[in-house]
This record gives sequence, structure tokens and C-alpha cells, in this order.
Amino acid sequence: MFTAKMIAVCVVVMIAAIGSFTFFDKRGLVGAAKTSLVIGLLASLYCLAAGLFLLTDWQDPFATADPAALARTSATHGGKGGIVVLAIRFWPYVLIGLGGYFSYSSFSILRMMLRRRPHA
Repeated sequence: MFTAKMIAVCVVVMIAAIGSFTFFDKRGLVGAAKTSLVIGLLASLYCLAAGLFLLTDWQDPFATADPAALARTSATHGGKGGIVVLAIRFWPYVLIGLGGYFSYSSFSILRMMLRRRPHA
């Protein structure tokens, strides 16, 4: 049901939707801004649902890895490799957190835009 390719696409769309919303909103393109928010909201809800689904049967891919190899990998690029290793180890939680955050922010902005009255 939740494929890795679709999850990856939705993560990218979820993050890019906020940037495209800002781009359209600054130029006064309200319809395009709302469309961008709705697409971002749908992608973030998909990520949230995928994270909840993966939570039931997620197995740590680094469970059998050598701790010394993980330490060397984590130390690469000035210590930024450790964040990637943590994100992979706790991927369902990362999906739930990002999906929940972007769902809430997209929904809040969209609700505010729908309540805003156009100036006459």
C-alpha cells in the first residue's frame, strides 16, 4: 500500500509545497497558493498515514550493523552523517513527525486563507 517511491515523492512534495505557497502568495496568486497548500496537505497526510503504517512492522536496518562502522559513517561530513543514520533508524517516527507538522501548518494556513475576506 505504501511504497518507498511514493513516500519519497510525498516527502519532497510536502516540503516543496511550503516554498511554492510562499512564492505564489508573494505574487498575489491566491488560487495557485491555495492549490499548493492543498497538494502539500494531501502529501503530508499520506506521509503521516505511511508513518503510522510502518510503525507496526518497522525493523531497524542497522540492528545487525557493526557499531564501529556506524560510528565511522556517523562521523562523515563533519558529523552530519549521524543525523541521516538516526533518521533511517527511526524512519516511521520521522514520517509521523514531519507529516503531522506539515499537515498542521498547511491546514492552519489554508483555514486562515479561506476565512480572509477579500478587500473591496
